[in-house]
Amino acid sequence: MCSSDLDGDLETSGCLFVGNRGWSGGAVASQYNWIDYGSTFIGNRAMRGYGGAAYVDKIVQLHGTVFQQNTAALGGGALWYGAANNWIHDLGVITLDRVIATGNVAEGGSGGAVYGYDTGRDYETVVSSSVFKNNRALVDGGAIFDAEDATLTVTGSTFQQNRAGLRGIAVMGGSDGGAIMARFVSVVGNRFIGNIALDYGGAICSVNDVYTPDANVYRGNRDGAGYPNWY
Repeated sequence: MCSSDLDGDLETSGCLFVGNRGWSGGAVASQYNWIDYGSTFIGNRAMRGYGGAAYVDKIVQLHGTVFQQNTAALGGGALWYGAANNWIHDLGVITLDRVIATGNVAEGGSGGAVYGYDTGRDYETVVSSSVFKNNRALVDGGAIFDAEDATLTVTGSTFQQNRAGLRGIAVMGGSDGGAIMARFVSVVGNRFIGNIALDYGGAICSVNDVYTPDANVYRGNRDGAGYPNWY
């Protein structure tokens, strides 16, 4: 089921999007809020922009959504959102609940799976009970890149074999945060396994601070600067 309400918000449930192409947002491109329940996105591509599967200007709430092998020419291999543009009405924080993101790639930017855009207004992203595996970004945030305006809270999730930095390509400013790159990061009860950053923060890199970093499990993360777990 795919529908929109009178305010223009997009709601999808149990949909399957396979092999779609777009400039930005290979399968979904919306100027309004997007709520999804249990849809699957496989092999979609943003040909010249952001959000291999979905490009959304405002608030995103995802529940049980699956992203597999989506690709963006720039950032957000699976998903790009610009939450702070939400001036019409507020559904709440960005919510990624029970999301599974595997094998997504940001070929020319940050956020192998997810990219939150910096619009100059504060917002919060909450990730819970989700899995991010084998996602890759050329620049920062092998799985998740959240903008300098954002506070990112992650609980009960698994980040495995994500990578910031693609082999054989040097990036000005470096490739940081093998799993996560954000301004403020709060992490509790997560597992970070085998994530790699070519520069700083094999698992997590924060512009300002990482809260409760010890309340997680870390195994086999690596970076190029001697901070395998967080920086």
